[in-house]
Amino acid sequence: GDCYRKGRGVEKDEKKAFERYQQGAGMGNLRSKVSMAECLIEGWGTKCDDEQAFKILTAICHEEENYRENLVTVTSHDNKKGVTFYEDPLDEINLKHYAKAYYLLGLLNYSGNGTKKDAGEAIRLLRIADKLGYVNDAAPDKTAEKLLTRILENAQE
Repeated sequence: GDCYRKGRGVEKDEKKAFERYQQGAGMGNLRSKVSMAECLIEGWGTKCDDEQAFKILTAICHEEENYRENLVTVTSHDNKKGVTFYEDPLDEINLKHYAKAYYLLGLLNYSGNGTKKDAGEAIRLLRIADKLGYVNDAAPDKTAEKLLTRILENAQE
């Protein structure tokens, strides 16, 4: 999906990117789920649907919280070729995607897009994103920490 969304090695096609993310999400791939939610927020290859993105991101974050609370070990997936692979939900690569999910969900809670506006919940989610090391590769100045600072400053005014 990323290759189509960013035009890496193929002609840029956000609709195909979204379709690929949907396929991956349907197979349980965390990165695809987060990317699909981001497409829904930004309107990349599909119409904007903050409510659907909110549902997807909420499920992802609950999955991560359950993992930490219950110490689930691994999940398995079958791809179309019948190969089973296992992934540790909190490995280094997945942490990056969970961090992004918390960040995006925090943004939705703060803005009230797709859900009721809730600054307190936004702060909680952004703190988790920051703790997990969220970094926006496309815009390094848009960190969870900076957004948290802005929210807290606005709350004091």
